Amino acid sequence: MGFDWLTQNGAATLVDKVPATSGYKCLAQVEPGKLLEATQSIFDRGYFIEDVTGLDVSEGFAVAYHFDHIEEPGRICLLVTVPHDKPEVPTISGIYSGADWHEREAYDLVGIIFDGHRDLRRILLPYDWEGYPLRKDYEVPEFY
Repeated sequence: MGFDWLTQNGAATLVDKVPATSGYKCLAQVEPGKLLEATQSIFDRGYFIEDVTGLDVSEGFAVAYHFDHIEEPGRICLLVTVPHDKPEVPTISGIYSGADWHEREAYDLVGIIFDGHRDLRRILLPYDWEGYPLRKDYEVPEFY
């Protein structure tokens, strides 16, 4: 099975990976403006969401979306990278309701803003916590 449907209209760019080592059948880089289109294509083909992860990388912040399929083995990973000074991506919770809490966790720990999220607030840390502990520039407070 190919993934031409995912790369149509520039929705995603496939990244070369060895499936035997990565566990993915498809690893694709997606621009924030094309995320909803790519995610809808994945949803329409019966994939379910496994998780959403926020990362602080040298290029900015990355959001990794992992999908899998029950009948067609082979995971899909979509990667979206945004600059450190504008950590915003659209929410996919309107397509995959299960992404709701994952996006809140990425917001809570990394500070990524999911535009259009219906309830983007802290989920793990106290509401009055300052900063985002999984950012590389985070300084651990002496006390809380």
